[in-house]
Parts: sequence; C-alpha cells; structure tokens
Amino acid sequence: MSSELATVDIERLVRGVFRDEWMAKTGIGGVLTAAGLVAILYSFSFVPITVACWALIFGYALRCMRVKIANAEAKLPDWNDWGDLFLSGLTWIALQSIVWALFGLVASLCLLFFVAFAFNLNNAALSIALSVGSSILFLASIALMAVLSAYVMVHFSLEENARAGLAYIKVAQDLCKSPRELISGFILASSIQFLFVAIPCITIIGIFVLPSSYFVGTLISAVVLARHWSSCNNINYTLPVPPPPATSAND
Repeated sequence: MSSELATVDIERLVRGVFRDEWMAKTGIGGVLTAAGLVAILYSFSFVPITVACWALIFGYALRCMRVKIANAEAKLPDWNDWGDLFLSGLTWIALQSIVWALFGLVASLCLLFFVAFAFNLNNAALSIALSVGSSILFLASIALMAVLSAYVMVHFSLEENARAGLAYIKVAQDLCKSPRELISGFILASSIQFLFVAIPCITIIGIFVLPSSYFVGTLISAVVLARHWSSCNNINYTLPVPPPPATSAND
C-alpha cells in the first residue's frame, strides 16, 4: 500500500465517521463510556453495569468495522438491534479476557524464571544482561500480542464466532506477509486513540467531553485497523441484506 493511497483512505474514513447525525451516534457511545467508568469507580458491585456498557461499545465498534470494510466512505451505523451489539461485544470481551489471562500467566512465569536464573549466576554482568534481555523480550511479547489482538478483532468482526476470535495463528501469518502495512496501521490507530484521550485532558473543560472523545477515537482507530486489514488481505465484504419484514395474512 503506497503512502498516497493510505492518506486518501484515511481521509475517506474520517469523512465517513463525521457524517449524518454523527454527534448523536457518538454521544450515545460517550454516555455508555461515562456510565461504565462511573459505575466501576463508584462501587465494584456495579461491575456488571460496566461490563454491559463496554459490551455495547465493543459491539458497536465491531459493527463499524464491518461497515467500513464494505464501504470506506459509509456513515456510522445506527444504534439498533441492541441485543446483537451486546452479544457480539460480550463475546469479544470474554475471548480477550481468556487470551490475555493465559498470555499474562505464561509470560510472567517465563520472566520470573529467567530473572531468578539470572540472579543465581556468579557473573554479575551476565546476570544483568540476562535480566534486561528478559524484560525487553517480555515487553516485546506484549506489544506483539497487542498488534495481533487488534487484527484478530477485525477478523472476528466479519465472522463473529469463537474460532475467528482466537485466530491468532492466521493473523500472525498474515502479519508476516504484510508486516510494514499492518504494523503501520496499528501504530496509526494507536496514535489516533492516544490523541483523542490526551488532547481533552490538556484543559479542564476538555475533561468533560473525554468519554465522547475517547469513543470517537475508538471508532476511528477501529475503522483504520479494518481498512488496513482488508486492503492487505484483498477482502471483498458485502454487508448481509436484512430479511424483509414479515407480512400478516390480512395484507
């Protein structure tokens, strides 16, 4: 993917996000973001409320990915079929919780083993080198998992089943085929998300719009990842056509 194509693509994506009632649609996401944050800060007994809010947010982000893969200039989808949004987002949260819990356990045990082994060595320089190397490898593995998880989310958005949500091997293979494009897409998406959080925090007034700003950043980041993924894999995705409304026997 050339830089010119990438620039045009990003412009189309952003233009599509800020179209047709975008303030109302992002406002709903901002309210859900704020509600989930307030609930968990108020009391841990309200964790189910936070999970429900974030399930809807992730479900909507997944829907945006599908829409933008089908049409880069499409407007934001409507907030409808809330049950589908909730189930989709909750499934993704559950899969990611399992993956990151297992990864964190294995990575932490490996780090502790190598650090303990390093401190038992008689050579101080070798011990320090092994400890530093283990820490760098630990951080690199976290970064790699973050990249893989981001594109697994895109893959999951198209199929929405457990197999697609755990397709880390497939995504790793695709990453090896197009490392520059996919990694640059991840960096761009992460930078956008960071800016939409950091800029409102500069001013006191901006903090009040932080939930909505975070949600907008999440959507733009999600569609950037989706378009990079679909471009590198030549995905031609068409949104399913909803069935026609049922008619009564009297019609």
